[in-house]
Amino acid sequence: MNRSENRRRGKRRYQAARNSASPAAARQSLLDTAMQHHAAGRLAEAEQAYRQMLDSDPTDPPALHFLGVIAHQRGDGDAAVDLIETALRHAPGDIEIEMHLGIAYLGVGRLEDAASAFLTVLSARPVHAEAHHNLARVRERQGRMEEAVASYRDAVTAAPQSAELHIALGNALRRGERLEEAVASYREALSIKPDSTVAYVNIGNIYGAMGRLDDAAASFRQAVTLEPGFAQAHRHLSLVKKFRQYDDDVKAMEKQYAAPSSRPKQGMHLGFALAKAHEDLGHYEKSFQYLLEANTTKRRSFEFDIEDAERRFRRLTELFEPSLYARLEGSGAPDTTPLFIVGMPRSGTTLVEQILSSHPEVRGAGDLPWLKEIIEDEFGAIDDDAFYKGVRLADNETFSGIGQRYVQKLHERSDGAPFVTDKMPFNFQFVGMINLILPNAKIVHCRRDPLDTCLSIFKNYFSEGNLFAYDLAELGRFYGLYRRVMAHWETVLPGRVFDIGYEDLVSDQEPSSRALLDHCGLDWNDACLAFHKTDRTVVTNSSAQVRKPIYRDSVRSWTRYEAQLAPLIKALDL
Repeated sequence: MNRSENRRRGKRRYQAARNSASPAAARQSLLDTAMQHHAAGRLAEAEQAYRQMLDSDPTDPPALHFLGVIAHQRGDGDAAVDLIETALRHAPGDIEIEMHLGIAYLGVGRLEDAASAFLTVLSARPVHAEAHHNLARVRERQGRMEEAVASYRDAVTAAPQSAELHIALGNALRRGERLEEAVASYREALSIKPDSTVAYVNIGNIYGAMGRLDDAAASFRQAVTLEPGFAQAHRHLSLVKKFRQYDDDVKAMEKQYAAPSSRPKQGMHLGFALAKAHEDLGHYEKSFQYLLEANTTKRRSFEFDIEDAERRFRRLTELFEPSLYARLEGSGAPDTTPLFIVGMPRSGTTLVEQILSSHPEVRGAGDLPWLKEIIEDEFGAIDDDAFYKGVRLADNETFSGIGQRYVQKLHERSDGAPFVTDKMPFNFQFVGMINLILPNAKIVHCRRDPLDTCLSIFKNYFSEGNLFAYDLAELGRFYGLYRRVMAHWETVLPGRVFDIGYEDLVSDQEPSSRALLDHCGLDWNDACLAFHKTDRTVVTNSSAQVRKPIYRDSVRSWTRYEAQLAPLIKALDL
């Protein structure tokens, strides 16, 4: 039966109801039917019924309201806002409509409007867990972490038996690096819901970031004991464990991988985990087969065009050329706080940050998204024409303002240290911009053998971004773009970037570390040689490695897979 026939039948039922009952009863009957469809996920049928209500009364608040909710569910944020705003105009003071309006505002990024809506709900109902939770989400998006945590705590107070809210509070505390408090929140969730595998995995991730690898492994094992098919928990376990024998953990992963019920995404996570396990065991051919299957599955799940990246980098190098710097001489904020660490992922950026953050004058802040966010807030997305036009027309004051906004946020992470690291690897594309907004900031570029770098990327699953990483040929082409853009910065800004070689660092750490500290204007400190003892959070795929002294096993590791890496070697033109 097609949609038009459904609509005709619905109208006939509605007309029959009107003929046999009062208009109010007919409307209520249709609303009940619509909401039943909606609750069951039958959005097309629900929408049809809501629109039939509007045929009778175009200002019907529930119909407008729930059509807006359907629009939000379908990802049409602007339509959702328009419909729910209209509903609220015809039913002012309706708390449920106000709540959904806040959610719609949040969906389109209108954060202040969303906050205002949730505060309106809370002014009417101060003990409203959902409103507190959503307000916390807004504050977190705004970077107001203390307020976010306070709102999450209010949500937990309003609904103390909600394990999900305790987990949400724990997540916020973890993002704010309040790790012990985060663990306590996850433990509280487990006291309410003892089989919460999510809580166990989150605890494991925190212990991994803290360097408590045995505790992390135990927590991940608890998750897979409760849910043997929890593929992500298996993958997390593989990251904190060195496999020394073909043990029960490996057998459990292989059993799940072979299970007929294993879906592509589960198989992908298990594939990355099994590749790690078999590489540890020296089964290199089997390891790479799992790796190739996992990457292929991931690559099929999204659209990516390497040529878009090529155009972006070409336009960047055309924009940031000598005449631009000549016009903007003297621009930027003079602050010396930032220590930028750039390079490809898996090139040693985490190791370099750990060495620097072992110095008493340096605070390691990890991968910060702020530079890109602030730049794009000023000029638009880097892929858009407006970005390039905006940079060309901007004056010195604009660039100084961007620098000031960035260091203001950085100072919030400093804990009083005079220097703070920003280890976002992809800031390598913004070296030219950094020179305009923060001319006194130090920039450290981590270099590593191209094949070792790319293989290490290919061996890892990334929770977001890095879309070039899952196909060997695309990976090689992207590495070539990175190499060319770094060569461009050296040409137009000679001496601006300090290069440090991964192989030099691991073969003889002290000379490279001394040169690194000297470049950053830091006196020598022996703690930098014992970086693996530094007590700080490391939230990357390298968290286990930087808890160990320098090791050389990863140098020329690509030679184990030379035949399988042929597409990469060709793309790199080596």
